[in-house]
Amino acid sequence: MRSILLTCTLALASATVHAAPVTFFDSTYSISAVAIAGATVDTHSADSATSPWPLFISAQGSSGDGLAASSAVADYGVLGTIAEALGADVPVSAIANASFVGSFIAPGGPVQLNLDFTADVQNEGTGSPDSFLRVSLLSGAKTLFDTTFSSAGTFTPVVSMVAGEEGLLTLSMTSAADAPQFADISTANHGLTFSVQAVPEPSTMALGLMAGVFLAGRIAWTRGRRRSA
Repeated sequence: MRSILLTCTLALASATVHAAPVTFFDSTYSISAVAIAGATVDTHSADSATSPWPLFISAQGSSGDGLAASSAVADYGVLGTIAEALGADVPVSAIANASFVGSFIAPGGPVQLNLDFTADVQNEGTGSPDSFLRVSLLSGAKTLFDTTFSSAGTFTPVVSMVAGEEGLLTLSMTSAADAPQFADISTANHGLTFSVQAVPEPSTMALGLMAGVFLAGRIAWTRGRRRSA
């Protein structure tokens, strides 16, 4: 009986605690890439409204031995950017951006953003690779969350929203690299996976646990009667 009780309780508790994902509507993914080497400039952009899915673009510029390259990618819940610069006789630079804008209807109560931001930045010489992730969550004219992350990490900010309230999530991730002098090398490689989920209230989780205890007890009682019969 104890094993049945524990199993059922843990199963129901797990189902209750794990929050339900929030579905976006009117969402748009956009990416851009720019590479500059001396007088050579290469730039490209794409968005989910007009380009084939998943989105991918790249830009490249060279002058003498100098080289600049950038690329960006976007898929459902995923953004990626890379910028690389190899300096020579002329300054070179590269920048890539990937962004997401999406609306959702809040189920009510706490809402959690799940942001897994990865970064790989390398530099040799006087170059200055850079990166940042800008995150904002609005509800009408009200700002619920607005932060810029410059280092990698897993971030799970929680905000409170009223049921039926419309939220607007904006994400913008940028990788930049420049190499102003000969033999300078700088690279910035970044990735982001993201989602939004509703967080159960403590009272809801308590009710779920009570329901699990009741159901497990009921099952054990029924089995006990069958064995006695």
